[in-house]
Amino acid sequence: MKLSLSSLAVLGAITVSTAACADTFIVSGSAGAISGTATVSATQVTGGRYEVIFIAGGVQSLIAPGGFNGNDNFIFPFSPSGDQFTGGGLAFEQNFGGNFYDIDVYSSGGSEYAYYKELGPIVNTGTIPVSVTMTEVAPEPSSLILLGTGAVGAFGVARRRRSRA
Repeated sequence: MKLSLSSLAVLGAITVSTAACADTFIVSGSAGAISGTATVSATQVTGGRYEVIFIAGGVQSLIAPGGFNGNDNFIFPFSPSGDQFTGGGLAFEQNFGGNFYDIDVYSSGGSEYAYYKELGPIVNTGTIPVSVTMTEVAPEPSSLILLGTGAVGAFGVARRRRSRA
């Protein structure tokens, strides 16, 4: 019984630490009269490159890598060159006024662009320049307190089990 509870505590600590690795960014963009904001969860892959794993906030769904216009769903939120996306870009499905679009936001030469394709009986496509801002979301203090309390509790359980043995 002691071994299984200890294993469970270690497994819980590993699960919490891997879940805490995802970073959250607020991505805001505009092109002419159209603007939007999305919350993006991304995992750091290498250096300043992050892979987007979830997107929410008015966006219908994230399109899988390679699913639209060669997207790879990588972002560079802290890029000194100003390229916040790769040439492949970040692709998602969006609903504007009842019309659905596949949109791929990508960087080229220090500027951001959106390639779009309207989905429906009439297919419209085009590329427009967009203005994009990314800001990292700081974790809530209550989440950090909850994480710390859980770690202290797991340590206490392990210590109590060891002292009884």
